[in-house]
Amino acid sequence: MEAVASAAGARPIVIGKPEPPLFELALQRMGLGVDDAAMVGDSIDSDVRGARRIGMTAVLFAPKGGPDGVAHYVVKSMPQLKRLLGP
Repeated sequence: MEAVASAAGARPIVIGKPEPPLFELALQRMGLGVDDAAMVGDSIDSDVRGARRIGMTAVLFAPKGGPDGVAHYVVKSMPQLKRLLGP
């Protein structure tokens, strides 16, 4: 990334997980705010940390369990995720 910044004379905007612009763009396209959505993913680095960086609820899908305190919620199965999300 430094080579691109140096060659272009500008800092690039990275749009991809876990960078905030990707999450913000997705919310904008859905017409939702951070309090109206949750990111459900299986990657702590890109999904959970990305969502938390913009204040979105993060749900870690980890069938074998996951570390406490990283995500707002950890679910081990789709039925458990369905119960968490409600009707």
